[in-house]
Amino acid sequence: MHLCRAEIDRSFSKTIALNLLWRGRIRFQVANHPPAELEGPLAYWTYGGPRFIYGNVAGHGWHQLWVLAGGRRARRMVEGGLVPASVTPWGVPENPAQYLADFRRLIALVIHGRSESQTERAQLLEQLFYTATSGAGLQPPPRHDVEELGERIATTPLDDYDFVTEARQMGVSYPHFRRRFTEQIGRAPQAYLLDCRMRWAAANLASEAASVKATAYATGFKDPRAFARQFLHRTGVAPHTLLWKNRSEQ
Repeated sequence: MHLCRAEIDRSFSKTIALNLLWRGRIRFQVANHPPAELEGPLAYWTYGGPRFIYGNVAGHGWHQLWVLAGGRRARRMVEGGLVPASVTPWGVPENPAQYLADFRRLIALVIHGRSESQTERAQLLEQLFYTATSGAGLQPPPRHDVEELGERIATTPLDDYDFVTEARQMGVSYPHFRRRFTEQIGRAPQAYLLDCRMRWAAANLASEAASVKATAYATGFKDPRAFARQFLHRTGVAPHTLLWKNRSEQ
């Protein structure tokens, strides 16, 4: 059986590639690091910068699928850490059969090439990278992860939060970020932020001689009546009840 070798160098410095080695064995090397032999099923990726050299092992065939991506979104995926720079850029998906099905779906969308499927293609690529890097035991969330963001919101709920920007800093699309946030925190980002602000409002009303109007404005509401409705819905009590209780105890 003949040897086949591929080399990714600086000619592809602005692209990322995701590969699924479904069957067979390959010899994989990153820059000058010692080569490794990888056996499918296994996902591996390449990114701009170092040289990647890989090919089948003598006497072994290989069956793999691959996709190549470039542009601003791919660059954000690298900068954000969704495509980790590593000397061992590979991982075993937890469910290889499902991973194969999703990979084939992505390839079909790429071949189809319709503009209306662009968002789905990007989200599916991000999902495949997330699954691959999770299987590698790496931390895919980049500059700050979802749990850290959740803790920050709980600690400083009155700060301004732009979740589209948060997603961009993590190198993922907003739908992917929202899905991951909901899975890890248990609530969608905006709903969780509102919950935290209402908890702050309850503490504020119960501990200080504050007005409902001032508390409403502090939590981002322009209409105190809308604030009162949300407060009642989320806490089960009316805000003026806490205010009255606080003053009656003084």
